[in-house]
Amino acid sequence: MNSTKLESLENMPDNEELLRLELSENALDAAQLAHLKKYTNLTTLKLANNKLNTYEDLASLQELKSLKNLNLEKNPVTKLSDYKTRMFTLMPALQVLDNHNRRGEVVFSDDEDSFEEGGEDEIEENFNAQQLNEDLMEELRMRGMSVKDYLAQMQDAGEMGEDDLDD
Repeated sequence: MNSTKLESLENMPDNEELLRLELSENALDAAQLAHLKKYTNLTTLKLANNKLNTYEDLASLQELKSLKNLNLEKNPVTKLSDYKTRMFTLMPALQVLDNHNRRGEVVFSDDEDSFEEGGEDEIEENFNAQQLNEDLMEELRMRGMSVKDYLAQMQDAGEMGEDDLDD
């Protein structure tokens, strides 16, 4: 539900099995995040470019104990001092914040196996082996496509290139 101009999550349906929720590029504020706590199995939450300003705005996310991957890029809260350190402290289960792991390494995949030990390294090796550039990486992020999926798609097509994204 990216870029849908959402301002409220009050009427979001219940779904205990929901693992991934994409709400980037909307107009969501702190009050709306409280409606997400019912998604107890949520592992990936994308909230980039909304109206989240302070750590207090994110307090209700601490109730999402299964959350491993959180994207808050382009929210004012990301400009606060010690943002990444504080977020990883507030949410101990979190493994990926804004496409970076705890060590600060870029993580491109949202696939569950990328959270397992060694998964990030394998994706990074594939990424480096294919010499993808920053523009292509940004394009993949904007489209919500993992590097792993992109590499698989290109392998199926038999070649790699930036023009391949222009379907």
